[in-house]
Amino acid sequence: MKKYFVLIAVVCGILFSCKPEPQLPSVSTHPVTEVTSESALCSGMITDSGNDEISSKGFCWSTSQNPTLNDNVTTELSRNEPNMEHFTATIRNLKDSTTYYVRAFATNSVGTAYGSEQTFTTLKADDNGGGDDNGGDDNGGDDIGGEDEGGDDNGGDDNGGDDNGGDDDGGDDNGEIDVVAPTVVTLSASCISFNTASIGAEVTADGGAEVTTRGFYWNEKSVEYEGELPLNDNKVEAGSGVGPFNYQLTDLKEGTEYRVMAFATNDAGTSYGEIVYFVTEKNEIEIELPTVTTVTVSEITYNTAVVSAEVLTDGGADVIERGFMWNKTDAGDNNTERVKVGEGLGTYSFKLLGLQEVTSYNVVAYAVNSKGEVVSEPVIFTTEANDEVIEYEYVDLGLPSGVKWAMHNVGTTYPEGHGDYFAWGEIEPKATYESGNCSSNYQDLGDISGNPLYDAAAAKWGNGWRMPTLEEMYELTQECTWTWVEDNGIVGYKVTSKTNGNHIFLPAAGCRVNDQLIDEDFFGYYWMSTPYEEEGAEPTLNKACFLDMCSYQFYCNWSLRRNGMTIRPVKD
Repeated sequence: MKKYFVLIAVVCGILFSCKPEPQLPSVSTHPVTEVTSESALCSGMITDSGNDEISSKGFCWSTSQNPTLNDNVTTELSRNEPNMEHFTATIRNLKDSTTYYVRAFATNSVGTAYGSEQTFTTLKADDNGGGDDNGGDDNGGDDIGGEDEGGDDNGGDDNGGDDNGGDDDGGDDNGEIDVVAPTVVTLSASCISFNTASIGAEVTADGGAEVTTRGFYWNEKSVEYEGELPLNDNKVEAGSGVGPFNYQLTDLKEGTEYRVMAFATNDAGTSYGEIVYFVTEKNEIEIELPTVTTVTVSEITYNTAVVSAEVLTDGGADVIERGFMWNKTDAGDNNTERVKVGEGLGTYSFKLLGLQEVTSYNVVAYAVNSKGEVVSEPVIFTTEANDEVIEYEYVDLGLPSGVKWAMHNVGTTYPEGHGDYFAWGEIEPKATYESGNCSSNYQDLGDISGNPLYDAAAAKWGNGWRMPTLEEMYELTQECTWTWVEDNGIVGYKVTSKTNGNHIFLPAAGCRVNDQLIDEDFFGYYWMSTPYEEEGAEPTLNKACFLDMCSYQFYCNWSLRRNGMTIRPVKD
C-alpha cells in the first residue's frame, strides 16, 4: 500500500504541477448607491481571476455608454471588503443632474475585462449649498470672479487668455499643452532574501495625460543586454497614475544578480526608468521535506467525510501548500482527487463531498515546501449506506404564484445550515469548482427547473421539489420584506411575507471558487434554474442567474456556471 501511494504522489505531482493557462478575468458591476449631486458609491466583484494574479481593479465611468480605461478611471478603493473579491470606490467631482454610466474592471497579465454596465443620475445641487445665488453667478460667478474682475477684463482675454496663456506661452492656438510621455524613476530594490525582492519606482510626472499603465521589466544580469528597450524577459504591471509603486518578485534564484527597469505609459507613449541592479542572498539553511501526520477521518456519512491532519515541521522552508488526496480503493492510479487546504504549519481539515455510498476510499495528507512534496501513510475508510428518509418542510409565504419555499438549503436539515455547493446544472457537490470540470459549460440546456438530470433540488429531494426560476426569485424579492439578521450565530436575510407574515431564512453561505470557500458570513449566492441571456445577443452558455445578497443589497445577478453556490428549493 505504501508503494501504491508513493506512485500516486508521483502521478499527482505531474498532474497538478502545471498551472492552468491564464485567461481574462471575470468581473461584475453591482448597482450604484449613495448617489449625491457630486459623488456616488460603486461596487464590484471579481468572480474569476482567470487563473492569474489580478494586477489592477477599479471602476471606469463616463456620460457615454460602455466606458473603458480611456475614460474616467479610479483604482483607489474606498473600502476594504471582508474578501477582496469585492471592492468599492467613491467617485467624486461629478456634475449634478447628470446621467453617468459605470463599469467595474479587472486586469491580469492577459488583459482587462469589464463588468456589466450600471447607470445612475446625480442629484440636483442644493440652491443654498453652492448654486447660482451664493456660489455661482452672483457672488462667485460672472460679477465678482467671472467676466468683470476675473473674466474677460482681468483674467480673460487680456491677462490670462490668448496673450499670456495661449499661443505665446502655453502651446497651440487654443492654449492646449503638448502631451509627452510620463517621467518614471526606478528605485533601489529592498527586502531582498534568497528568493524574493521588493522592487519599486515612482512616476514623478504624467506628461500632461493620465498614466494608464505602469510596471517593471526584469531579468537576470547574466542574460545578454545591449541597451535595447525594454528588457524583454519578464514584465509585470503595477497599477496606474502618478506616485510611487512597487511589486514583490518571488521564486528568484539564490545568490543571483538581477536587473530591473520601470516603465510608465500614457497616450503619448511609454517611457523607461534607469536600470537598477540587486543580488539575492544565499540560502544557508539546509532544506528538508516537511513532516505531516497521518489523516484522521470523522463524521462519515453516505456521501461525505471530514478529514484532518497536521503539518508538524516545515523542513527549514515555508510550507507553500498543504492538503489531501483521495480516491476509491479500486480505482488504481486513476481518478485521484486533490485539494489544497491552505499553507504553513498546524492542523487543517476538509469535508470530502460527493462520495458514493458504501464505498471504500484511500486518503493521504500532503505538504509542499521548496524541497518538494511529502505524503502521509494512507488511511482507508468506507462510507455508510443511504437509508435516511427525509420529509422536507416548506413555508407558504402567500405569494401570487402560489409557489412554496423550502425551510432550508439542499444538503442540510435546518434553516441556518449552509448546505452543499453545486456548479450550475450539476447534481453533486465536488472538491474543486473550475471551468474545466463544469459539465454544463457551453451546453444549451434551457431552464433546468425540475429536470433531475441537471436540477440538484429535483435530483436530491424529488417529490416535486425543484430550483426556483428567475421569475420566482424576483417575486420573492418584491413580495417580501428582507431584513439582515443573525440567527443562532448565523448571519443572513430573514425574508418575511408582506401578505401573511410567514418567513424563511437565507444564510450568507458564500460560494466555492476553485478549491476555496469565499465570502462565508458576508455574502449569499443562490442559484436559479434560468440560464443568463443578454438581450439582443447570442447566448453565452457559460453563465446563469443567481441571487446576489449581502448586508446592504440583494438582487438578481448572473455568474459563471463553474462557481459552487447554494440552492433553496421550491415546489408548486
